[in-house]
Amino acid sequence: MSQYAVTNPATGVVEATYPTATDGQIQEALAAADAAYADWSRSALEQRVALLEKVADIY
Repeated sequence: MSQYAVTNPATGVVEATYPTATDGQIQEALAAADAAYADWSRSALEQRVALLEKVADIY
């Protein structure tokens, strides 16, 4: 399996390498993201606001 390399453009140094995802893995990730978005968009505005405020506090 091939590797995907992340190269720092300022230095040309390879910072990290990752295995390339298969088509099946990409489809699974897209399906999971779509399901998460659907759940998020159906949640009450108050819930989304509370979660985003919590994330902002952590930052």
